[in-house]
Amino acid sequence: MKKNKVTYIDQTSEKNHHMVFNASMITILNNVYSPDNIHYFGVQSNQVATNSILTPELVKKVVLHEIKYPKSPSNKAAKTIVFFYKEIIRFFSFFKILMNAKSNEVVILSVTTVTSFFLFRLLKLIFRVPTFAVLHGDVDFLYNATNAMERFNAFLHKNMFKFKQASFKFIVINKISKNRMIQDSLLVESQIIEINHSFTLSNPEIFEKNNFQFDTINIGHIGSMEVERKNSHLLYDLATHFSKEVINKKIEFATIGLITPNILKFKNDLVVEKTGNSRPDKPDYLDRAEYEAYCSKLHFTIFFYDKNQYVFRTSGAVIDTIAMKIPVIGFKHPFFDYLEKEVGPIGYFFEDLNDLKTNLPQLIEDKEGLSTAYHQFKENLNDANRLFSLQYISDDFKNQISHT
Repeated sequence: MKKNKVTYIDQTSEKNHHMVFNASMITILNNVYSPDNIHYFGVQSNQVATNSILTPELVKKVVLHEIKYPKSPSNKAAKTIVFFYKEIIRFFSFFKILMNAKSNEVVILSVTTVTSFFLFRLLKLIFRVPTFAVLHGDVDFLYNATNAMERFNAFLHKNMFKFKQASFKFIVINKISKNRMIQDSLLVESQIIEINHSFTLSNPEIFEKNNFQFDTINIGHIGSMEVERKNSHLLYDLATHFSKEVINKKIEFATIGLITPNILKFKNDLVVEKTGNSRPDKPDYLDRAEYEAYCSKLHFTIFFYDKNQYVFRTSGAVIDTIAMKIPVIGFKHPFFDYLEKEVGPIGYFFEDLNDLKTNLPQLIEDKEGLSTAYHQFKENLNDANRLFSLQYISDDFKNQISHT
């Protein structure tokens, strides 16, 4: 499976955005193909961020190709013109890569605009170089589009999926979306590679200590708070329901990460805020090390995801809770079903908010039963870490492409 060269493309991410995923994918591709070089096309600030978390040995293999864009003006009309100019730059970058690619190379497109993605798919029909394109979650718009732009996005995806080419495959980054896409006739099995989304921690040692004292049970919403996709506002409803327990310090509810503006009207003083917001209307993430330090104090993370959300996209917060080995309280969801099928129970799951309010108290008030269950959750999450390790994902990827 040796390839002389691997080309990895992220045309739009800047600074730290997607840096962990890009570093993980570059590492996986190196493990799978053992190339002489990995040519990384992207924005310079993102290339620098990605390289900062690669191993020194791998950095020596990575050849950086900067994609330079003009700065977007503030004027709306001018910004539109510049956007189309950027699309032309992206298209010709694709053309040059594919034109120069040899049969003993492989091309991986990770991130670009949806319009450039569609053009890339059309352009690839002319070339036979082995190519993969990562689906990061826009497939969700085929099911949950809420505006004209999202419906246009869905239209482009639906049409690009119609092209069949043996040398072109899509990568999905969870283990629950492939079957749904096949079932709904969006793609056929031979077009899809499915891998888990890898994780990374800046200080994994702080999560190795036992946190089995339950005088105050610490429950935290981690990552960004959003209404539409995550139902994060329900945290404040839950805290109100358990206000007596909060006041008596039997339970602490916290939000760790950032609070988006659409959450503000739901806020109350019963939820502890550990966020990077400089002002209520200025959301920002915590420093990663600070974020992990706060998370290390939690007994449980909490998720309110609807069963139709986060099927075609991966939740970074859920990947974090697996990496940190923090048991979960949440609504039943296909991803948690998959995980528990693989490793066993990892927390307490409920049908909806009323089910959670009704049944959580008896689970956490039985301290002996809670301690026994909690130990098992932690053990199972330790097993889950293997499924999301770079070596496991590399072996899984290699196995799938060897059978196609």
